[in-house]
Amino acid sequence: MGQKVTKYALTSGANVNIPATTFARKVKIQEDESGTPGGIVLTWPDGSVSAYTVAEQPVIIENPGGGAGPLLGAPALTPANQSYVGCGINATNYCSAKSVGATSVLQVTEEN
Repeated sequence: MGQKVTKYALTSGANVNIPATTFARKVKIQEDESGTPGGIVLTWPDGSVSAYTVAEQPVIIENPGGGAGPLLGAPALTPANQSYVGCGINATNYCSAKSVGATSVLQVTEEN
């Protein structure tokens, strides 16, 4: 099982979209203590909002089928032939995030 880790710089201002960067069946989202931890606010695709502190365990999004289950996310896909304008597929957006404090770092780990 492979995994990919991506870090995002967050501020307390605008939400930052957290897109899929690889095909994933499990996603862990948590505030990275390398920044200035103060908590994060996640807004989910359905519009619901959740707040977390740095001391909490990662938020885990997982399908019930494990390694054989459906994909939770897919990266943006662009056709090799660029003449096919509009044929690309946008990346899955897991959620959007912002910092409770002035700034923080969000770590997203995608597993396939």
